[in-house]
Amino acid sequence: MAINVNGTNVTKVSIGETSLNKVYARIGESGAYVLVFSVGGIRVIYFAGNWKMNKIKSEIDSFFETFNTDLTLNGQKSVIIFPPACYLDYVKSKIAPNLSGMVSVGIQDISARKSGAYTGQISANMAKDCGCSVAMIGEAEVREYFGDTNAVCGEKLAMAMQSNLKAIYCVGENLSERDNGQTQSVIETQLSEALGDLYTYLNEGRIMIAYEPLWAIGTGKTATPQDLEEACEIIRLWIRNHVSDEAYGNSPVLAGGSVTPANIQQIIAMPDINGGLVGGASTYADRFAAMINEVQ
Repeated sequence: MAINVNGTNVTKVSIGETSLNKVYARIGESGAYVLVFSVGGIRVIYFAGNWKMNKIKSEIDSFFETFNTDLTLNGQKSVIIFPPACYLDYVKSKIAPNLSGMVSVGIQDISARKSGAYTGQISANMAKDCGCSVAMIGEAEVREYFGDTNAVCGEKLAMAMQSNLKAIYCVGENLSERDNGQTQSVIETQLSEALGDLYTYLNEGRIMIAYEPLWAIGTGKTATPQDLEEACEIIRLWIRNHVSDEAYGNSPVLAGGSVTPANIQQIIAMPDINGGLVGGASTYADRFAAMINEVQ
């Protein structure tokens, strides 16, 4: 219920950048009015495991023999495994039934086209038909090796939304851009050029944003939890300023690039980070399960 204060209905407020909502009042039926606020925002922690071009069926079997046993069921955690596209169905079939509500399968990339003469491409509808629930778009290697621009990423995101998939959209700056003080401008450009027509889906929480610190990949540099937090704060503030408070509260922001079992708890503890995009560590069942279990 709303509280009427000097003629204004108060339904939510903000303290700093934290949205507070669900205002309740009155103790009992006739007692004194009391303001009670609940903190709005993301309550689920996300773990996206990008296997890249790794694992065949026998290795997938071995992975789940360990993973299904080691992973502790937790309704406040969501795990998305991104295997090579040819194994979407197979990986989904290996997830233990008791974990199926917690663990899902995603595709590492999709086509910007719905269907047609596009040899080697996989459409969003095909991924959905193979049991996929999330599409990863704009991942650093796809941008580098296959030339995906922000505009192309926007087209792929639109395809994912039309097929009723969720999406993880990856952004991040390279070393030169970081050294030149362009981190914020690069990230904001990647967001605005890809998401300009998709704000509705951000409001609905169907698009997650993942920050990949390209400057710390293969350069000998390491992204600290504070580095990741600063970039994720840029993302969240852009969502708030350019989309809506609703999208700010509903759109998970993940950190990638430097996520390990050793630092996952520190990363997740950051106020603007709602999960991790995990690379190499996610291909080791024991490490990945331990990482997920460890986070409080």
